[in-house]
Amino acid sequence: MSIDWFDGKEFTSNFATKRVLIWTPLFQHWADKPIKVLEVGSYEGSSAVFFARFFPNAEITCVDTFWNSYEILFDKNIAEFGDRIEKVKGSGIGALDRFKDERRRFQLIYLDGGKSRDHALGLALLAWPMLASNGIMMWDDYNWGSNAKPEQRPHDGIDAFLALHRGEYRIRYSGAQMIIQKLTRQQLAKAEAQAKTAKVRSSSSRAPANNGQLQLDGSLLAGLRGVWSGSISLSRKAIKRALSSTR
Repeated sequence: MSIDWFDGKEFTSNFATKRVLIWTPLFQHWADKPIKVLEVGSYEGSSAVFFARFFPNAEITCVDTFWNSYEILFDKNIAEFGDRIEKVKGSGIGALDRFKDERRRFQLIYLDGGKSRDHALGLALLAWPMLASNGIMMWDDYNWGSNAKPEQRPHDGIDAFLALHRGEYRIRYSGAQMIIQKLTRQQLAKAEAQAKTAKVRSSSSRAPANNGQLQLDGSLLAGLRGVWSGSISLSRKAIKRALSSTR
């Protein structure tokens, strides 16, 4: 029997409905665990409602600019969950930088707040150090704007992040969303040992094809700095710190 995870809620657009069949098998092992979930880009709260109901013991942090009518719907939709859902109003970049300073950790991170290459990459670089070992990070809109210029679509920023962190994750789903799982220390050690003995990297690698040599320079680096420096809570120190996590 199928479960209506959104029963009694009101949305003008329920984007999470399309994702439930993808998410439920991936998250089943955490269903009753007291995990911490971070969502950047919450809109009217459909995914937050799903997370709160699917993970009844979880604490969920939702970051969004929350403006106009959709904030009213968000507040209404999450009211029943009380303090299990933390609402953070502001920019995703600024919030993530603050969370890093607070040494916060999450088992599940959902990035749905950047619709450009540079914004998607900037969010991912800041979020990755906060993802727990064996945790899951996912992006929406992986194929959004496929006909747009590279700098205007999140796909290229996500692929840049995946290339920079090649060997640190395994892909769990690739389609309308990109979902990866962070390797544990033991898995990383095993992967590194295998890499040392392998003289030629397989051309069929599942990560984006750039041989792991992507460099943050040119327009990509300039765009990334622009996204970060546009946040009132970010400084050159924060930019340097996030860049250091890619090495």
